[in-house]
Amino acid sequence: MNAERAPLNNVLVRRAIKSAIDCKGIVKATGGGVMECHTFIPKGMFAHYDGQAYPYNPEKAKELLAQAGYPKGIEITLTVPKFLATAGTVVKRNLEAVGIKTDLQVIAYSTLLGKYRKQGLEVVMARWGADYGDPDAQAKPFAHCRTTGPNAKVKQLAWRNVYANPELTDMVEKGALMEDRGERERVYIDLQKKWQQDGVFAILYQYSGQVGLKDKLKNFQLNALTETRLEYVSIED
Repeated sequence: MNAERAPLNNVLVRRAIKSAIDCKGIVKATGGGVMECHTFIPKGMFAHYDGQAYPYNPEKAKELLAQAGYPKGIEITLTVPKFLATAGTVVKRNLEAVGIKTDLQVIAYSTLLGKYRKQGLEVVMARWGADYGDPDAQAKPFAHCRTTGPNAKVKQLAWRNVYANPELTDMVEKGALMEDRGERERVYIDLQKKWQQDGVFAILYQYSGQVGLKDKLKNFQLNALTETRLEYVSIED
């Protein structure tokens, strides 16, 4: 959600949108291969937070819209790539059920990215994956942004959504350098809780892989990045 554009610059409106989305319905509609996730650190990765600040609750969404000053609802444009058209259709239905009239635009992913990278979309649905198996790989793009201007040194996802939060940015930088595992986990858990409350993202689901193995195949591990170190795999006769 673009935090610069009204009414999305109102945190209550963003919370209403999050409350209006039925993630279980989206997972069902996709037909498999995914599972629910509500934060930027996926299940299976260190410091994943399993809570959800704003679970599906249409009545709560309506209340939040009214508190934000929009008792009769709002209008938004939701842009999605063609491969996420099914999920986009479900979200449109969810939002309109609580009074958020949604203009669903289904376009080529290359076109979407071109606009998104210039902060040019109001509400966008896209996908993202970690580059390495550490929470820092996800915290930086989703929560690190000090300025939303054109001179920003980092122009990842938070910047593209015109969302700068100094407190969250400080936490991201702190977590990246900590050596104490327990304390580092607490920082990332706290970061995700605050991010769910005030941020501009609604995470819908994550990839869920299933692999069939024969008994004689040993040491096969599928990690959170869906990468498998084949040099550790052995076959017993």
